[in-house]
Amino acid sequence: MGAAATALGARPAAFYYSQEDRGHQRFRVIEVDCQTGATRNIVDEKTRTFIWTAHTEMLGLNLVNGLTNSDEMIYVSERDGWRHLYLVSAKEGGIKNQITKGPWVVRGIDRIDEDARQVWFRAGGMNAGQDPYFIHYYRVNFDGTGLTALTEGTAITRRSIRRPQVSY
Repeated sequence: MGAAATALGARPAAFYYSQEDRGHQRFRVIEVDCQTGATRNIVDEKTRTFIWTAHTEMLGLNLVNGLTNSDEMIYVSERDGWRHLYLVSAKEGGIKNQITKGPWVVRGIDRIDEDARQVWFRAGGMNAGQDPYFIHYYRVNFDGTGLTALTEGTAITRRSIRRPQVSY
């Protein structure tokens, strides 16, 4: 989302923007009610050290990904020490669940399938004994179940993966 505003499909009377405080120690996703102008924090992440937000454009990785069919968003954070995906509820105003977890990092989001409630993503460091910079493709359900490796090998994978039929 960056500094740009967006709306969620199930909450058309509000828009959202992200704000990173100077020093990179606080990151927020803020909801603004279009009728009243009232604001509230949907995500309010704080740390004494540093919140990673830089250079996401080179990774194809938006930190905040609003969904069009619900009042949810997919949020990327290093809050557990590793870069992972979280499902956020705008309605409830907070994180519903951690989607990915473990001693590895998400390197990019390739597709969010709202109908199947799945995220297709790239990650590094998941395969024991392999260079953590080798990137592989995975799919996982929004609730964190069904993690499936879509590629294998011992190299940086930059090839197309078979996806369900998608119309644009």
